Amino acid sequence: MLKKHLLLLLALLGGVGGFVLRSWQLQSAFEPYTGLPISGAPSTIAISLFSLVMAALLALLCYRGRSAEATYDQEQSNRSFLVLLVTCLAGGATAVAAFGFFQKGTLMQQIQGSSPLLIYLFALLTLGSAGAFLLIAFRRYQQKPQLNSLALLLPSFSGCLWLMVSYQRLAGDPFVTDYIFQLFAIMSGMLAHYFIASHSFQTQRSTAICATSGLAIYFSLTALAYAPFTADGFLCMAQVLYFAATLWLLSRQDPSLQPMNDNASAETTSAGEVQYHPLKEENP
Repeated sequence: MLKKHLLLLLALLGGVGGFVLRSWQLQSAFEPYTGLPISGAPSTIAISLFSLVMAALLALLCYRGRSAEATYDQEQSNRSFLVLLVTCLAGGATAVAAFGFFQKGTLMQQIQGSSPLLIYLFALLTLGSAGAFLLIAFRRYQQKPQLNSLALLLPSFSGCLWLMVSYQRLAGDPFVTDYIFQLFAIMSGMLAHYFIASHSFQTQRSTAICATSGLAIYFSLTALAYAPFTADGFLCMAQVLYFAATLWLLSRQDPSLQPMNDNASAETTSAGEVQYHPLKEENP
């Protein structure tokens, strides 16, 4: 449990450090008039090394060996007011981002004369993701089971389109240092949402959730240095809030909780250990 507390703290503090280094890079690593990157800029080297160290530390803290994992509902059973508030704030930030992308689509349609269907579709999915976050918070408040919930998978689909929209907009930029941290934030967030959803479908994913959520928090905070109050910035804020709440719930998990196993029968020994034996096939 201590490792999971340290994981959330490390992701947040590392994200703040990444934000500072990214701000330094944006101010000093590019030519002021041409926008060309300066070769060998100290800020670029510093943030690159810092990101590698952060990834290694997060991976180290996420390692859990062969210990038992709880089910999704056991991990999410904490009805903390702070967790509910942070999840609702993530939904609100996502809704603001959705309206921002609707405005971008309208502006592109006025300038180009053609309807940007991909951006409109992404805005609709983003609005659906905002509703999904609010639904997740409401179900947590009611302490209703969320197993096999498609609401948990919707943000992952939205992340796929976010990656496509961002790449479509930024692919013309020949300098990868301009947007690489935003792409890392999108990819890690998309994977984290997928692992959270698959965990709710009774697949043991706690380690993967911890790793991808920590990376999503770090890269999202780092990417905020570029344009914090844009539609992309609000989505990054939403990722930080939602995955911070997720890691907090995981850190509050009772280690005595044991996972359910549909394909095995549990037998408790005198030492208090739980052994699982595969069900025997019945003879025809």
